[in-house]
Amino acid sequence: MMNKKFFLILLILVVLASMVIFSQNVKKLSMFGYKGETNSVKLIVDTEIARLRKAEPYFPIVIYLGHSENMVLKASRGSFTLQNPDGQSVSLPSYEEVLKGYGTNLMSSDLTYLTKMEDYASMNFLSCKMVSKVCFFPSPSSGSVLYDNVEMPNRSYFRTILYFPNNSANKDGIYKLIYEDKEKGIKVETPFEIKWMK
Repeated sequence: MMNKKFFLILLILVVLASMVIFSQNVKKLSMFGYKGETNSVKLIVDTEIARLRKAEPYFPIVIYLGHSENMVLKASRGSFTLQNPDGQSVSLPSYEEVLKGYGTNLMSSDLTYLTKMEDYASMNFLSCKMVSKVCFFPSPSSGSVLYDNVEMPNRSYFRTILYFPNNSANKDGIYKLIYEDKEKGIKVETPFEIKWMK
């Protein structure tokens, strides 16, 4: 009798755990890449550059955001929030804040690094068109222009770098990037880990 109760409880726990994992629909894509998906909206986070910036006041994450539906989604600075391992939520800082606190050389270096990274994540958007006019943090050395109010038409995606304050660099744990389009009622969360270089 005791064994039946134990196995029943174990079965219920396994079912509940699988329901939580299924509802989040989060997948690790590569050594540094993580994908969250809700209602055909995908948010991919790559931490390859971030792991190099442990000692800096800000860290960069490369993101891909897109959808395969017949609708228009919007993304702006207010669309993104980061939850750090301590559970604190942090908004996307302004370009000027990051430029002042992080520096032009590092920002330019990050954007150069981005051009040399393997673009594995675009495979998740094969039926989508890339939106090219997106730049939340333009390179100070290239004269690129700030585009931080983005419209993603039917079946489209974009790739860009976002910077967040580096308050938890000495702690291991799970970060979570949250994208929200309040007009459409869309919210996607992508938990990820940063393997900081020692």
